[in-house]
Amino acid sequence: MSLSCKNEKAAVATQGAVVEQQEFPTSRSEIFKTVSEIKAIQDTLKERGPITVAKEDGNVEVTAYIQATFPVIIHAQYPKKEEWFYLQNRQVIMLQEVVYAENGGGIEERQFFYTQEEVLESRGRQAPSLDSLNRLSFEKLKLTKAEAGFQMDPVQVNMKAINFLYGK
Repeated sequence: MSLSCKNEKAAVATQGAVVEQQEFPTSRSEIFKTVSEIKAIQDTLKERGPITVAKEDGNVEVTAYIQATFPVIIHAQYPKKEEWFYLQNRQVIMLQEVVYAENGGGIEERQFFYTQEEVLESRGRQAPSLDSLNRLSFEKLKLTKAEAGFQMDPVQVNMKAINFLYGK
């Protein structure tokens, strides 16, 4: 089973309207602006899912949020982690991860911003609870590809999003 979407001209969410795709964002501020516009209209997007995807480390509940027939958000819910993929023109521009520690040991949020070829920036914050996390500022992450895993490789990030949408 997949969350597949029909092919359509590129679109981005802007105040509830579908508009022609502009240039791919090249800065964190451009990416953040696009993601903020998508989040602002999230409750108006078509929701597909959740579907259960079996992975090596357990099941994942995946939901796609669609504007027209174009995916703009993919939400993956693991037992102790959430991933939010924000897409523009079917490419991930931002990955937001929220990881819940065992036995109420805290919460960590990480954000990765992508151009078409590279990780533009990665940042994170960590706290004992969600309330206290929301009061903290982000700090720049200093992660190598080995430490972060797939998140530091835009090709792998996009492949993971595509696999959620179209199955694998």
